[in-house]
Amino acid sequence: MNNKYPIAIFKGALASIPVVGPFAVELLNVTIPDQRQKRVEELLLILSSKISDLEKKQLELKFSNDIFVDIFEDVLHQAIRATSKERLEYLASVIEYGLRQEDIEHLQIKRILTIFAEINDVEIIILKSYQENIQGFEEDSLPIFESSEISPDKLDEHETILENYNSHLVNLGLIGKDDFLESRILITKLGVMLLKKIGIKQSGEILTGNPINPINAINSAYKKLNEREKEIRREIDLETKKSVKAIEDIVRRLSFR
Repeated sequence: MNNKYPIAIFKGALASIPVVGPFAVELLNVTIPDQRQKRVEELLLILSSKISDLEKKQLELKFSNDIFVDIFEDVLHQAIRATSKERLEYLASVIEYGLRQEDIEHLQIKRILTIFAEINDVEIIILKSYQENIQGFEEDSLPIFESSEISPDKLDEHETILENYNSHLVNLGLIGKDDFLESRILITKLGVMLLKKIGIKQSGEILTGNPINPINAINSAYKKLNEREKEIRREIDLETKKSVKAIEDIVRRLSFR
């Protein structure tokens, strides 16, 4: 009861703020709590449809397991912030995976959930395309390219964000380089593991790449830049010598005249 008074005072202070105050209070009192409740309800409905074949006794054992409860709690925290049904589907698949495993891979699943919290729905689509080994996936299929008529400046912004998405997936170790074809980017084993835990599986053989160390990548790029600079200097020196020789030949011919 004592905790309610400071909250009431805080909300009262918010309501007194001109213009936006009443809207903020409405969000705190109604909108946000309702949204969170609906998201949890939808998550549980999705989960129920996925595990309808499991026995009640098996479920009771899992839900009384501290390790599973810890994972379930992490999923609920992410669910209340989910902004799409697809993301709730993915989170429900994580719980389903834990329920169907005889021994819960506690730390592994928690790590996957931590990484999953850092990527958005567009990055999942991109990651799926790498698992399917589609190097030139259709950008128009991504949510950031929704409009068929995009102005040049907006297109440039979208492509910049897309580059950032790819860089983020590299930094998280979800996509990496192909040792046999350096220019090709592939999903890593960690990326495959993440997709599997959220219910996205790929039939057949999956080509995987090795994670890219950002420091090594920078050093490698710097080394290549230096080598290219040396090549350009050698080419310039060679062309300069040829030009000087040509001028000397012209002067020599003129002097004979």
